Amino acid sequence: MPASMSLIVYIVEQNVEAVNNYEIQRGIGLSRIPEGEPQRIRFTYFIPEQEITVDRSEDLEPLTSGALQTNAVYLVYLVITELPYH
Repeated sequence: MPASMSLIVYIVEQNVEAVNNYEIQRGIGLSRIPEGEPQRIRFTYFIPEQEITVDRSEDLEPLTSGALQTNAVYLVYLVITELPYH
């Protein structure tokens, strides 16, 4: 049975690497649980390709935000499932 949770994570360390045609970001974030010490969380994030808005104006803005930024706070939603053992 899958479990889900939401965390507020502060990114303290990150790096981006290219693997085949994809960019992957790995790093460490901090999340605090009630009445506890901050928990270090290792993360892997597949950076989405940048999409350009449909509006053809001079100031084109990407729809996706790209890589996670160091010293920034994010709301993360997790779904955890058990992998079948073969």
